[in-house]
Amino acid sequence: MRATRPLLLATAALAGLTAALLPTTAGAKGGPVVIRDVRASVADIPLHGVSYPVDGNHPQPDTQIEPSIAVNPANPNNAVASFQEDRVDAGGDAGNGWATTTDGGKTWHHGYLPGLTRYTGGPFDRASDAVVTFGADPAQKGHYLVYANSLVFNDGSGPTGDTSKSGMAINVSRDNGLHWTKAVILEQDGLEGLNDKNWIVADNGTGTGHKTGRVYVVWDRITPMVYTYCDAGCDKLSNWADATTGNNTFYVYNAQPGIGSYPLVLPDGTLAVIFQGDFGGPPGVQNPPSTENPADVAVGGSQLQIALAPAAGAVPWPAPLTFTPVSTGISANNDNGIAEQRAGSLPAAAVDHQTGEMVVAWEDGRLRKDGLNDLFFSTSKNGVTWSPPRRVNKDAENSHIDHWNAMVDIANGVISIGYQQRVETKGAPSLRSASGLSPYVDTYFQQSNDDGASWTNPVRVNTVRSDVGYAAFSRGGAFLGDYNQLAFASNGRVYLVHNVAMPKYRGEPCNCSFKQGNGHQHQYTYVAVIQPAKR
Repeated sequence: MRATRPLLLATAALAGLTAALLPTTAGAKGGPVVIRDVRASVADIPLHGVSYPVDGNHPQPDTQIEPSIAVNPANPNNAVASFQEDRVDAGGDAGNGWATTTDGGKTWHHGYLPGLTRYTGGPFDRASDAVVTFGADPAQKGHYLVYANSLVFNDGSGPTGDTSKSGMAINVSRDNGLHWTKAVILEQDGLEGLNDKNWIVADNGTGTGHKTGRVYVVWDRITPMVYTYCDAGCDKLSNWADATTGNNTFYVYNAQPGIGSYPLVLPDGTLAVIFQGDFGGPPGVQNPPSTENPADVAVGGSQLQIALAPAAGAVPWPAPLTFTPVSTGISANNDNGIAEQRAGSLPAAAVDHQTGEMVVAWEDGRLRKDGLNDLFFSTSKNGVTWSPPRRVNKDAENSHIDHWNAMVDIANGVISIGYQQRVETKGAPSLRSASGLSPYVDTYFQQSNDDGASWTNPVRVNTVRSDVGYAAFSRGGAFLGDYNQLAFASNGRVYLVHNVAMPKYRGEPCNCSFKQGNGHQHQYTYVAVIQPAKR
């Protein structure tokens, strides 16, 4: 494990190198206020020499993508982020990094997760999909462990030339995210289909239906969608249910194809997994029914769905959980493509641990007249009936403003939603390409105190504008990631982690081609801390 001294970067000093410096903003009086937005990490992984131009099969130095963040339930000043580092065009990265604050986001410690890839002391060629959570320590009441979950795989770049093996990995921190154990590999197989799009959650509840400290990991293999769990000692393979024993079996929660698993532990101990069915699925059961689209089903398209395992914590380890036989529909996902991006983003989900209300957020173009996206959400108190899909942003449906990369959390009845946004009007400051679109992407935040009936004015959280001309590239587009994330702290503040692509000096040439790396890719992890709206 490699740790560094705390990182304290004056945002203004960094942004002075670019014309894209913006002040933080507040919405209407009484709305959310951005307290700070600071860079949390630098590239830590030793690449042992880089040759330019960087092709599609080698890591792009100085790039960080797809951050996740979690906050210590016992200490609102302690937050931990994890993210990809040194992206590879063809998929994955050189290794996954982490950044930890113990002072409310003012300063950050950072390093890389050990034991994942050949660059970081592990067996695999690549890592990806870094996600993190805090879990109650079964051995010490009131103390929390930190779990970082990663996808690992081979892409043929290693000494064996293997392209078949992929799996799930876990690193554990016992000191609030400052030091990490070497990764334990939960799944490591060479079967058809890539292990992919993982997420992690811990059961921090108590009482009937719960197993305090149990950790769930869910992911997909396109078909089926699978999971495992651990009750204690999660840095040892033998303590994971259905651990790798050479038989390459999986616990299945959904037998149909899908992507983007998002697990939630409900107040009664039920494990809910929200995901995107790839080829249609059951219609959402809406309450009240939607007059515009009462079925709200995607026939042969993407359908947001939920699988439920009631009282999952009461199931004795290592038995499989009992999931509902048919995954309930939530909403069709009618997202449009994102210009000059590799792809759109995955849906996000959260649960209010006091009330049990769940919320799902995603990008959707169903109402658009300009081929772009709005930010949509739906809520449920039981996982079976869902509110009709509603949009968060209120700009005109032909505004030529795109909204994507949903982030969401809910606590004490307050819903927080973040998203990325870009003006896509021809003639805007050009990306130095034929598109004529603005290169700048901003991150916005809104809150609702009345279950989504009304929302605060949008607040821009980024102090530095992201310029896609300096972003990591992947498969013919800029790669700003399939997700960013936000999380409530117990003091009501919100941590929002996002990526910023930017030049290192004024006038630096951009990459812009998205086909090879010329050394001008610079993409960093920033964390904003937001004071919520007054109630």
